[in-house]
Amino acid sequence: MKLRRVISLLGCGLATAFVGSSARAGSTTGYPGTSCVQVMTNLSSATIYYEGTITRNQSGASKFFICNGVQQGGAITEWSVSVRDTTPVGEVVCSARATAEFTSSAFVSPSVSSGVAFGGTKRLTGVGTTGFVAHGAKIIHCTMPPAGGADGSAVVSYSITEE
Repeated sequence: MKLRRVISLLGCGLATAFVGSSARAGSTTGYPGTSCVQVMTNLSSATIYYEGTITRNQSGASKFFICNGVQQGGAITEWSVSVRDTTPVGEVVCSARATAEFTSSAFVSPSVSSGVAFGGTKRLTGVGTTGFVAHGAKIIHCTMPPAGGADGSAVVSYSITEE
């Protein structure tokens, strides 16, 4: 009787360890910058420009971009965005959000920025959100600085890692 109980407990322990290690491994999904859209109140305010695999802000003002991710069912553990910053006076600032399907509530990660003095291409990497919404969405939210001349700051690509 004791031997069966020990074997049974050992089997449960191994199963828990196996499931736990596979859940920690995570799933990373990458997307091109063209998956991003501009947040706007009406179509006449659109200044987003799609070129190849990138999305640019062609406006003389800062704009908000939302980059959607496929809901895999777990909390965001890490995210990254490759951005091109073309202005010496602004910066790209991004954060990850796990949002509800029909409300504005969300779990939001700390934001990461390219830095005001930076000009060029940079990969911004951030930590995850503290939770997730089962029937919601995963997004990267970026504030894009004004266009620096003829070429605007851009999202080149992004990825989301979930538990």
